[in-house]
Amino acid sequence: MNDQIENRTYSKDLTVLNKVGFHLRVAKTISEAARRFESEIYLSKDGLTANAKSVLGLTSIFAPKGTIITCSAKGPDAREAVLTIERLFENKFGEE
Repeated sequence: MNDQIENRTYSKDLTVLNKVGFHLRVAKTISEAARRFESEIYLSKDGLTANAKSVLGLTSIFAPKGTIITCSAKGPDAREAVLTIERLFENKFGEE
């Protein structure tokens, strides 16, 4: 049973909605939220994948408004982690 919990996966496509798109402040906001979870969390776009817990990794993703990014997680709290990141995207990272 523990193996099933540890290996839970969840993913969802998210759209960048804020005016200025993905930038350092957004990366920091996502990273801070991601670090609250035990699961491994990644954001992917156009074949580039970044660890959501790494501000530096996230800044490598160029994503203007309207870009679709896949958020995926693996671990015991994977679904909750992805849904938390989704809420950040929906709320435009608190910028507007």
